[in-house]
Amino acid sequence: MSDNEQNRPDNYYVSQTEPAAKPPPALETGAIKWIYENLASSILNVILTLIGIAIIWLSITGLSTWIVRDANWFSITANFRNFMLGRYEAAYEWRATWTLFISVFIMGAAVAVWIKQIARTMLISIIIIILSLQLLPPIINATNDLPSWYAGAGNVELAVNQTTEVPFDEIAFIGQAEDEIQIQFASDDIADEEALANLNGFVDNVANQLRNLAGNRLEDIAQLEQWEALVAEHEEALAEGGVPVLTEAQYLEFTDEIADAEIAPPPIDFYNLNQNPVLVEILDAGTLDVVASATLTTPDDVLSLTLPEDGWYILRKTFAVSDVDATTEDETSSDAAESEGFASNEGIALLDVHGIYPSAKRESNIETAFTRRPDGFIIEGPDVTEPVVDGEALPFIDIIRNQYRGDKILQHYLRMYVSPFFTQIGNYTTLLLLTGIAGYWLAELLWAQAGKQTASRFASYGLMSIPVILWVLINGMYLFSVMMWLIFIAMAIASYVLYKLTQRDGLTPLVTIAGGIVVLLGVGVVVNVSGFDLPRLLTVLPLLTDDAAVPRFMIWLGIIFVPLAIYLGNDDHIPGEEVKFNLPLWAGLSLVLFVGAAFALVTNQVTIDTEWALQPSDARDWGGMLLTVMLTVYGIIIAFPLGLALALGRRSDLPLIKYLCTAYIELVRGSPFITVLFFAQLFIPLLSSELSQVPNSYRAIAAVIAFSAAYLAENVRGGLQSLPPGQEEAAKALGLSSWQTIRLITMPQALRAVIPALVGQFISLYKDTTLVSIVGLIDLVGFVGAMVVQAEFIGTRLEGLLFISILFFIPSYVMSYISRLLEASGSGSTRRM
Repeated sequence: MSDNEQNRPDNYYVSQTEPAAKPPPALETGAIKWIYENLASSILNVILTLIGIAIIWLSITGLSTWIVRDANWFSITANFRNFMLGRYEAAYEWRATWTLFISVFIMGAAVAVWIKQIARTMLISIIIIILSLQLLPPIINATNDLPSWYAGAGNVELAVNQTTEVPFDEIAFIGQAEDEIQIQFASDDIADEEALANLNGFVDNVANQLRNLAGNRLEDIAQLEQWEALVAEHEEALAEGGVPVLTEAQYLEFTDEIADAEIAPPPIDFYNLNQNPVLVEILDAGTLDVVASATLTTPDDVLSLTLPEDGWYILRKTFAVSDVDATTEDETSSDAAESEGFASNEGIALLDVHGIYPSAKRESNIETAFTRRPDGFIIEGPDVTEPVVDGEALPFIDIIRNQYRGDKILQHYLRMYVSPFFTQIGNYTTLLLLTGIAGYWLAELLWAQAGKQTASRFASYGLMSIPVILWVLINGMYLFSVMMWLIFIAMAIASYVLYKLTQRDGLTPLVTIAGGIVVLLGVGVVVNVSGFDLPRLLTVLPLLTDDAAVPRFMIWLGIIFVPLAIYLGNDDHIPGEEVKFNLPLWAGLSLVLFVGAAFALVTNQVTIDTEWALQPSDARDWGGMLLTVMLTVYGIIIAFPLGLALALGRRSDLPLIKYLCTAYIELVRGSPFITVLFFAQLFIPLLSSELSQVPNSYRAIAAVIAFSAAYLAENVRGGLQSLPPGQEEAAKALGLSSWQTIRLITMPQALRAVIPALVGQFISLYKDTTLVSIVGLIDLVGFVGAMVVQAEFIGTRLEGLLFISILFFIPSYVMSYISRLLEASGSGSTRRM
């Protein structure tokens, strides 16, 4: 036995397990570590953190209080279409819808191809948004009631200062089938003057006057009590030999005010509020038949009914007392009312009405509509008008004289604003999101079946087609635009069949040329059969400069694009055994057909009389978000290649090109954007009398393109200058031409280097489009100014500005997020490998 074993105690124990690891210090891990290092690392940081928290708290609480309690969001829900489309023709609204759906579909495909890493998060977000839009409105409607409408009835005048109000005996309203209506005395709401003064809900003029009377009387009483307290405190101080509370002048002034003070009588007692029975009837506005009636005598009496159908109804509310003699009537003048009050069988009744709500009349170019503000119910049609009784239009419960008064509570805010807004955009937004998912799924399918390159090309050409689709649909390029896209699809099928039959790509350009000739001959034959002399095609060219509905530059763009498409088609095939795409060729063929069809259209050989045909829209009616998108998209798409050309021209060795490009860039960059806008609006028409007929929207687009191209040119030039000279020298050593060096070597690297600057310029351009409101165009900011002059929406400028700030923030944030993804990729591409 060893010495260690001999000296070991009997109770010795050897543990076979490792001791538990001790947790790290709390201040060195997790959220506490982050807070300590970033918010509380020093006394100064602690102070700044507390100040920041206080500012954020005050801002959030103040903004939230205003949003819920004070803001009138009817200005947004009632004008939502105008915010989106401006005065764009209602008959063409489907064009904007289809443009948006197609664009979202293509963008969904682009997400699948280039930003796959955020797809899971995006899918979860989409599911949450869809569930919120679909579930919140019914939940809110089931758990919160709409506020009451308080209406006055009576047989006396209600006078406040110089204003006199008389209750309407009959007033019209719009109702929806199955609406539940309940009418009773507003007893709980006039339990005392304070309750009456704080009445909240929709109120007519009589009810509002009662609120004001009660509120003014309470304020007068509070002021009088304050004066009396100050005078009493002053007199007590003088009696005790202390320091006077008031000066002598103040004491005399307050004493006189107390002596002359006249407190109005309580309106509840003065007007015999809810002391007389009221006969309440609901009549059908068309037949004047009584649908339901009841006499309200006690607070427990209620008129309840369910409306049988949609339409106009009449609410009749009269005092059931009818034995008022002439002597009593003389005593009901406003002067006598102020001094003596009213007889017991006279007065005012305040009714608490559920199910009847204020409405607003809306005019459009195709119909008249009456919209019930709190829930958005509409009756509309070309012959819809207010009910006419005895030859006179009956006043209806309009929102202007029946606004919501008092501080809104959260339940009313949710029911009046959140639920209708989500209902208004819910189905539309849900379909948009599902369309994006469909595009995502299609790109995934192409990726799996035909390869990464096929899916990438699909997304690329789809994104490039969005501006064309936007212009064709929104601007209206006639029925032949539809034919263009049909031929686009037909040529895709033809190209695939040709590839399968020949397995030789070299034949495709020849077939393209032959196909274009056949199409033009076919158009000529059709036009000739219709009675048109085919040689007159040669005389149609001068018409391209006349004032006609087809934008001339679109036709010339098609003429230029056809040979370019044929050239690119020689070596632009996508490899793959199952799918064979050649989109430039198909687009070229489509535009060949379009040019021929446009010739026939310009010579008045085609008549379009169908409503669904793509007839021209009036660009002067573009407004709201539509105008902002048009300015931004074409300010980016067209200005970008112009900016590249200007950047290359400024670096050119040819003095003429270099100095012209430099002069243009410096001149435009040295002028404010508003100056360029005024130049486009005022100077361009002076160049030609025909240009004076160009709509202001087109001129604004031209100004945006011209301005943006100069700034983009400098961004690109900065990227080119950042490249080391060895890049061009290596390209020359390899035998590349100047254009090959630019296209393959320098320009891709330069663009990747200036991605933040380019996206920043795009975001700035998107926001700067608001300046077009100064030159007479009604964009988002311009519509806010037009909205607040309406009687119903006076004082709602802040609501409109907050709403459009959200419309500007979301696209700006999306562009910024995409920019960060491109920067993080290192190579300027987020494509999966």
